[in-house]
Amino acid sequence: MPRGVAFSARQLGLRALIVMPATTPQIKLQAVKALGAEVVLHGDNYSEAADRCRRLADETGMTYIHPFDDELVISGQGTVADELLRQSAGRIDAVFVPVGGGGLIAGIACCLKELCPAVKVIGVEPVDSDAMFQSIKAGRRVTLESVGIFADGVAVRTIGRQTFELCRQYVDGINITEFNYRLADRSQAQLFMGVSVGSKKEREAFSRHLAAEGYRNLDLTDNDLAKTHLRYMIGGRSPEATRERLFRFWFPERPGALSRFLADMGTSWNISLFHYRTLGSDFGRVLIGLEIPDGDEKKLSVFLDRLGYRHVEETRDPAYRLFL
Repeated sequence: MPRGVAFSARQLGLRALIVMPATTPQIKLQAVKALGAEVVLHGDNYSEAADRCRRLADETGMTYIHPFDDELVISGQGTVADELLRQSAGRIDAVFVPVGGGGLIAGIACCLKELCPAVKVIGVEPVDSDAMFQSIKAGRRVTLESVGIFADGVAVRTIGRQTFELCRQYVDGINITEFNYRLADRSQAQLFMGVSVGSKKEREAFSRHLAAEGYRNLDLTDNDLAKTHLRYMIGGRSPEATRERLFRFWFPERPGALSRFLADMGTSWNISLFHYRTLGSDFGRVLIGLEIPDGDEKKLSVFLDRLGYRHVEETRDPAYRLFL
């Protein structure tokens, strides 16, 4: 959205002032500035930046453009659905859309339901930023007390008024996701995924569909042991991860934290285990297994020092060595 406004303003010869949270990753800031827009950094999240933007619009007389709760913005987002239909020749069963304030999914849903009403439109939200799911469930817009900003693009406490009404009318469902990963062998991995479905019948149908497509799966919905304990050790021991080093990290709950980790890590190391938990604080707990080749120990030390995230190595932990 910020780049779209900056680009359009440059094409039309207009001044663009973009207000973004102070925690916005540098790569996004530079992309907006490169298009000629002025950037003001304010607050730690979208809501604080939006309030500042409205005040600046009042003070300067500039036109305020809402990032998602605007019918023209929603219509523009709907062109994504047009692209999907053109590129797939209309052979689509369902579309899964990330949900923040709801602009993207509202636009896509309106377009698809007009042109191909049989196509399912499913929203996807992190379990710690599920404002749309909670709002649809309550039948009214719900404001979350806090949001996890590990997935910074969808970290919105309150969805839009227009997007809420459109999603209630056109979206087929909202899924709340959890994701844990463990390397199994070089040809496959074991995943623990949390997916919201409407009923037991739909859940069973989803499982059969996965199996038919060649994905072995196990429904753990009613398995309290798995949900309470084993989900955090999903995949068990991996015989393929022969040079694995295990670390507990405290990732700052701000946009770009994971992107920075991956960018600094580079491409020569493999992530063999990943598990993220948010506890509603300033930091998210992340357990990561890294396959480090022989001779890269010094590079690893430099990487960890440069990264600066609090961490503890757990490679010699007896529980890890026994179970993972």
